[in-house]
Amino acid sequence: MSVDLRVGGTYTYTMRIPDTGQEFPTAGRYRRIEEPRRLDFTWGSPEDIDDAPLVSIVFDETDAESTRMTFTVIGLPNDSGTDASAYDGWNSAFTVFDAEIVG
Repeated sequence: MSVDLRVGGTYTYTMRIPDTGQEFPTAGRYRRIEEPRRLDFTWGSPEDIDDAPLVSIVFDETDAESTRMTFTVIGLPNDSGTDASAYDGWNSAFTVFDAEIVG
C-alpha cells in the first residue's frame, strides 16, 4: 500500500476476497482535497488511474461526536453480478464498513 495524499498524488492498495484469495490491485489519483470537508480521487486499476471512476467523499460534522460521510461515485461500469463487479464490491464494502463503525 502507498499513499501520496496531495492533489496530483497517487495511492495504491490490493483488495483481497478472503473466501477465494482473489486479488484486485487498485490505484487512483487525488483530484481535490479540501480539509476537512471533501476528498475527490479516481479509483480503478493501476494502469487506468486517470480514466478511472471518480469518487467524492464529503464530510459533514453533525455534532461534536459524529460526522456524516456522503460518497458519490461517477463512472462505474454496469457490471453487477460479474466476478469482478465494482458495483457489488462497493455494496459489500459499505456493509462491512457499517458493521465496523456501528457495531
